[in-house]
Amino acid sequence: MKSVCLCYSFKFHEYGKELQRRLMAEGIDCDIPGTNFKYRKSDSPGEYTDDFASATTEDILADCKRMADEHLAKIDKTDITYILAVDGYFGLSVSGEIFYAYGRGKDIYTSEPLKEHTPMSLTKGVMTTDELIEYCKEN
Repeated sequence: MKSVCLCYSFKFHEYGKELQRRLMAEGIDCDIPGTNFKYRKSDSPGEYTDDFASATTEDILADCKRMADEHLAKIDKTDITYILAVDGYFGLSVSGEIFYAYGRGKDIYTSEPLKEHTPMSLTKGVMTTDELIEYCKEN
């Protein structure tokens, strides 16, 4: 069975967690990006906490690098990189993850067509979550 790494904007973190639960309930190994609640609101990871405003640039960059390294390692250990794109939006960080996954030879699928042509050209196409589950189980 194929394993999946989900990539998405933190705006869609709750949706990502819900999809992870669904995939895991189907027996599919699934990783999602980590979240540092020191700088992001636990109830709304797309928004920053007050600590973010008072943090030094050095601290923020170190935290971002750590989280990026952890997420890229998740892409490395899974078979499929699945992009959650709501209305075609995927964000700048996810764009980097798409290029990274492509460079590592990963199968990349997206939930909806991406608004940017170049990242979309690196994917194998659009796949609904139901199709993703079936694909993982068949392969």
